[in-house]
Amino acid sequence: MPLSEQEAINYQNYYANTATAMPASPGANLFIALFTDDPTPDMTLNELVDTVDGYSRIAITLIPSTSANVETLENEFPLVWPAATGTNADDLTYFGIYDAVTAGNPIFYGMLSAPILWTSGASVAIAQGMLTLDIYKETSTCTFP
Repeated sequence: MPLSEQEAINYQNYYANTATAMPASPGANLFIALFTDDPTPDMTLNELVDTVDGYSRIAITLIPSTSANVETLENEFPLVWPAATGTNADDLTYFGIYDAVTAGNPIFYGMLSAPILWTSGASVAIAQGMLTLDIYKETSTCTFP
C-alpha cells in the first residue's frame, strides 16, 4: 500500500534534514475513503462524493503486529458503510486513509483485491483484519573511511 504523496514528502524531509521531526505513526483518528478509480498519489481524485447515495468516510482503527523485519497494521474491527440510498451504481476499486472525516491529510491508499459494487440498497463491508499495511524495516550499516 503506497504512502500518499504528502506522507512520502514528510519522510523524505525527515531523512534529508535532521531538524525535521519524524513523521508520526498513523494516529487514533483515522478515516477510510472509497474510490471509483486510482486516487493518484496526492489522493485528490475519484473519491465517492460526500452525501451522494449516503456515502461518507468512516472511522478505522489500525492495530500493529510486529515481527523481526516487518510491522503490519490491520483494521481492528469490521468496516461497514450504510446501504446506498440513491440510484447511482459505482464500482469501488481503491481505498484511502485520511486523518479527517472530510478533507484532511491523506496518509496512504491501496487497491481493493476485487471491485465492490455500490448500488441502491447495497452496503459495503470489509471484514476485520482484511485491510493491511506492511512496513518493512531494514537494518543498515554505515561505515566511514
